[in-house]
Amino acid sequence: MSDKDKDKNTNKKGETSKPWTRGGKGKQYAPQVRKQPGEIPMLKFGTGNNFHVFKEAISKGGVKDFGHLGTLFETGKLYIPMMPTKADYTFLPDPDDRKLLYTEAVKNYMKQVNDAKMNSPKLFGYIWQYLSPESIDEVKHQAEYIKFNKDKDPVKLWETIVKTHEIMRVESLRLSNGRLEESIRVAGKAGTNRSLPTGNVLMLRPKLILVKVILL
Repeated sequence: MSDKDKDKNTNKKGETSKPWTRGGKGKQYAPQVRKQPGEIPMLKFGTGNNFHVFKEAISKGGVKDFGHLGTLFETGKLYIPMMPTKADYTFLPDPDDRKLLYTEAVKNYMKQVNDAKMNSPKLFGYIWQYLSPESIDEVKHQAEYIKFNKDKDPVKLWETIVKTHEIMRVESLRLSNGRLEESIRVAGKAGTNRSLPTGNVLMLRPKLILVKVILL
């Protein structure tokens, strides 16, 4: 450290100053690290949860980490490759070539099927790690939990998450819709109400229409 740096850290009494701390408890303040784009958030449970944000993020992350298997979050089912048929290779004039390519295609098909079976438990764990304690508690209270947890079935786990969390999100939107309608109704009656001018009523209507469109 140079003499200039030492002077900056020394007060008038000759004492060396300490790094700034929050709350004065001796712990240095560390700013919160911002989430990187595409980072999957923890799924929250309850009215007004973050299910749709979570679904969008895990859909992208699932495809990135699991390929076709990760399309579960969009399709609601595991990816199953198309089984090849001999008719797919009738365009080849040589029977031996048709037989060879068909055999290779069947081997590749079986490999994809086995990979899907082997990676299903991994996908289950992939989903589970992003559930908040409240979400886990809700999932565990479902009647099917014991079986699909034992089987490590990612499809049933995802179905349960959608059933328990998406409904709460829709309910939150319905409540918001009701509050907007009530605000418009009250403001319409109180035309001289200074706290909510007529212009604000007009501003509320597009929001109400947007919420209704989402619910449809």
